Order: sequence, then C-alpha cells, then structure tokens
Amino acid sequence: MKKDLFGGRLPALLLLAALLLAACGRAAAPAETETRPEESAPPAETTETAETTAENSEVRQLEDFRTWADTAVENLYAAFWNDAEGHFLRTTEGQPDPNATWIWEFGQSVFALETYYQATKSEDALRHLRRQWAYLRSSAYDQEKLKGNKDLSGDCYHAQDDAAWGAMEFMAFWRATGDEIALTYAHDLLVNSYRHWGTGEVQTFAGTQLPDLSEGLYYTKNLETGESPFKSIYAAPMAAAALEYCMAVCPADPMSVDLYQPTANLISWLETNMCRKAPAVYRNYRGDGADLTVTYADNLYYVDYGRFGENGPTGADNPGRIEVNGSNTALFGNMAMAVCHAMLHRITGEQAELEAARRTARAIRSKETHPLTLPTYINDRDQGTNASMVGYFVRYVLSLDEPATRERKILLNTAKVIATKGRVADTPYYYTVWDSDPASHTVYYPNNSRTLAYTCQPRLANCVHMITAALLMIQLGID
Repeated sequence: MKKDLFGGRLPALLLLAALLLAACGRAAAPAETETRPEESAPPAETTETAETTAENSEVRQLEDFRTWADTAVENLYAAFWNDAEGHFLRTTEGQPDPNATWIWEFGQSVFALETYYQATKSEDALRHLRRQWAYLRSSAYDQEKLKGNKDLSGDCYHAQDDAAWGAMEFMAFWRATGDEIALTYAHDLLVNSYRHWGTGEVQTFAGTQLPDLSEGLYYTKNLETGESPFKSIYAAPMAAAALEYCMAVCPADPMSVDLYQPTANLISWLETNMCRKAPAVYRNYRGDGADLTVTYADNLYYVDYGRFGENGPTGADNPGRIEVNGSNTALFGNMAMAVCHAMLHRITGEQAELEAARRTARAIRSKETHPLTLPTYINDRDQGTNASMVGYFVRYVLSLDEPATRERKILLNTAKVIATKGRVADTPYYYTVWDSDPASHTVYYPNNSRTLAYTCQPRLANCVHMITAALLMIQLGID
C-alpha cells in the first residue's frame, strides 16, 4: 500500500485545483470573445455606412442639379420659345421683336440648351436644337448673310462679337446634331470675319488668303459717338470657336487647318496686350503726352483696347473695378481666354499654355467672385454674355487635373444660388445678380430704361446656362 504523500489531504487539494481551473476558464472567456473574427464586424459596418452616405450624397446632388436644370430649361422655353414655328424668339435688347435680324440674342439660349443636351442627352432638347437649326437654314434668313459672305457689319452681325456668337452657335449645332453643314457655316463666317475685322499682313494659310491677325481684331466698323477703332476681348470667343473648328475637321493635325495660325496669333496679341499679369507703362495714354503707370496685376483681362482713343487698354486707370453690371474686365472674356489656352495646350502640348489656363482659372476664383462662405461668380461686365463660355470652360478648363476642387465648386455654388434664391416669383425668370440675396438688386437693361434686366432673353439664357453647365460638370464626374 502506497503512502499518502499529502497526509490524507489529497481529495481536498484535488477539489481546490478543479475550482481554480474553472475560475481561470471563466476569466479567460472575455478575452477569447474579444478576439473572435465574427465579432470584429462593427468597424466594417461603419466604413460601409460612410461610403454609402457619400454615394447617397452624390446621388442627391445629381438629382438636385438635374431638377434645377430641367426647370431652368422649361423656363427658357416658357419665356422665349415659339413652339408653333419651332424656334427661339427673335429679340431686340432682349424683348420680342419679329423684325430683329441678328442671331446672337437667341444664340445665348442655344448655348444653354446645347450644354443641357450634352449633360442629359435629352431627346426633347435635341428636337428643339434641330428645329432651331432648321429655322436658321430656312428662308427666314439670307444664308449668304449668315455665313458672312455679304453684309458683315449689317443685318446679322453688327460687330465682331455678334459674329463670334454666330460661329459658336454653328459649332453648337454641329456638336449636337453632327451636321457638317454647320461646320461649313462656322468656317465661312470665321474666314469672312477675319478678313473684315482683321489686322496684319494678308498671307495664304492652307490655301486660304487671310490677314495674319498679328495685331488682333477690330471690334466694330460701326463706331458710336466718341469711339475710335478699337479692339476687344470679345475676340476671344471667336478664337475659341475657330480652334474648336480646327480640332473638329482635322483631329490629327489641327495646326494644318487654314484658321489655326491666324487664330494663334490673335490669342497671342490678346495675351500680350490685354492680360493684367504684370505692372505696365502706357506711353501718352490719353494723347496728352502723359504716361500712365499701372502697378495693379490680377491675371485677368481688360475688355477693350483703345475704345476712346487711349494708347492702351480702356480702364487701365482703374483696373480694380470689378462689380455687378460694370467692370473693366468680364467673366466671359476671362473664361474664353482660359479656354483658348487650354485648347492650345491640347493641340500643341505646350506647358506654358496649360499654365496660362490654370492661372486664369485661379484669377477668376480669387478676383471675380462674391466673397461669400460659398463664393459665387460676379455677373460683372456683360450680363447678356457672361455665361456664354461656361460650357467650354467646363469641358476644357475645369476638366484639367488643376484647377482644384475650389475652382469647380464656384460653378456649383453659382448655379445653386440662381436655382434656389434667384427665381423671380410667378415668372420664368431669374435675377441677374448671383450673390446671397439676388432679389435685393434692381438692374435695368438698357441701363437708361425701366426694363428689368431679368426679362431679357440673353440674360435669362445666361442664368440658365450656369445651371446646365453645373449639371454637365457633375455628369462628367469632374465636380
């Protein structure tokens, strides 16, 4: 018989050991539970919820802007579309006039609608655009005048800017319908405009005789009282239309097209003489022998050059004037120059052109916006054209890897303000000031009239275009 080494206490010790093991097992259980894979799911659920929230926010943004754009286009139709005849109303100074001969005023409506079509691919929008194009090509217009083959500075195109909007209009019809006849109209009008308002030595470019535009384009030959022959940033939209034409007809080599080199020369002249990117001295500025030294530099562009006989940009003595319905710079012109540089970069690959486009976009953000928590564009010099370039601006400038998000947000902010705060109650119109309280401003057009500016077709169209361009930006995924 073996000796009890624990002095008869073995059963008690065994019982104590069993109790201790059980207790240890219970103490270890929580740690084991915390490390089970199936119980680490809550953090994954949190991530998934955040992603879903972001996706829902994007969906809501798209839905909001689509609703606002749909409404804006319907308002444009309600105010200025003649459905019986299938065209936007002819207007003079924005008001219906069946005898109006120029096409630029309803051209602003075409720009807004075509941008909407590119954003939505709406069959109804395309139907309206096709009807408008058919109307222009009908007996309602002298086709030779539309193409600028005769009577420039006359019925259809009083000044160079009217022809610029016409060329842009034809390019819009081409983008929407693919009709190459629209390209022919754009080309003919641009060639005739360069010949009529152009400067420099006449040369042969790809078989076409044209002035080289080394000294820019004149704005008008129909001078008003007090005006001298002058040049203007209104040439920039024409240059953008010309570059787009070159890329359209010869994508592989746009520089081989007849319009390319004169257009590049024109852009160079505008950049050199109109951009406020460095201090400058203008000799004998007012013709009285006195020089004008300008130290102001903001990288925006003056509107006119020598309009009242100045030897330099008009308004160089007050360049910082940037305000609603009156400035020495203009939103459309600054956007147009950014677009032209971005187009030249796309064609030539030149880094300097890319930097000029980016620089201008930054300047618009820093100098041409209302200083709000959510900044919006200032509808400054020409409320009837200030959004005319915004569709191009989205496609060619805001689509670059820089500008940054804050440049893009300005367009969204502006469109939202117009859509949510800018509606004129019980009308199809929008107020033409895009700050935090649009209704608090009373703007007349013409300025010496008592006609409310928001009732004018080009001004309504430009409000609508801001909204449709914002939708296009979201649809392209660059917001």
